[in-house]
Amino acid sequence: VIGILRSISSALSGYAITVFNLITPKVVTMLTMLESHPNTSSFSASQYLKVTAFRWTNTVLINNVIIPFTDTLADDGLIKSIMVLFILELSLTPVLQYLDIWGALQRHFFAPRATHQRKMNLCFQSSAYDIGERSTNVTTILFFTLYYAAIFPCGFIFAFVIFSQMYWSDKYSILRQWRQGPKIGTSIAKMTNIFFLIAIA
Repeated sequence: VIGILRSISSALSGYAITVFNLITPKVVTMLTMLESHPNTSSFSASQYLKVTAFRWTNTVLINNVIIPFTDTLADDGLIKSIMVLFILELSLTPVLQYLDIWGALQRHFFAPRATHQRKMNLCFQSSAYDIGERSTNVTTILFFTLYYAAIFPCGFIFAFVIFSQMYWSDKYSILRQWRQGPKIGTSIAKMTNIFFLIAIA
């Protein structure tokens, strides 16, 4: 799909990559529910590993596969695709996080149409905070920046702005939008350290 859209425009392929990155955690959660895990920490670690592997492949490595090496410096080549992905990560992702479209639909559309009080109360629940997904976003941007640093050095400026924006938008969402997630162990933090080392290497 990304290759077909890339043949039309690099902006379309960037939108497709961003949309796939946004829906990946939901799909991976459904797949991980089919597995047997002894506790929530193991479930979250498995989910984190799958989401990170998909996002790294989808965001960083897919461009090397679908864009010929000779088009690296072309007008609609690899550099433009990298810039489009950085701009979308900087603009689209935080806007969707602030809008919380599914939460607004739950509260304003599904809640008034609920058949009884318990269903209506469930519609007013906020989404849970997932430390694995937040860590995945950070490691993906870091890996993306370092992987293409030789041909797109201004990616470091984009990464700085994206990380600053992530800090403030996550702080707002933790304090105002998201409910507390389940208690988990240190497995995600340990895996994040490994992914940081892989990204730097």
